Amino acid sequence: MLPRFKDKLSLSQNPPNPLIGFVISKKIVKKACLRNKSKRKIREAVRVLIQENVEFSQSLSKWYAMVFIIIKDLKDISFTELKQALINTVKLAKEKY
Repeated sequence: MLPRFKDKLSLSQNPPNPLIGFVISKKIVKKACLRNKSKRKIREAVRVLIQENVEFSQSLSKWYAMVFIIIKDLKDISFTELKQALINTVKLAKEKY
């Protein structure tokens, strides 16, 4: 089911920022609290990048929704490395699609 917007955007129009989701399987991180902590860390990195990096936010506006599938445990990754990985991922997606 698609979310409802107050200004009733149709599906042909993109919202200012896409809906962004993150998936971390139990196989990668066993404990739910650690999976949730990783998702919060990624969400914060995306929020900071949207505010600081104009190029990042413009490249995000191309899509209606994005889902990031995390395939590595994030407990050993620093915040700056995570932000750079997100920038590279969005850059690759922009080139490919």
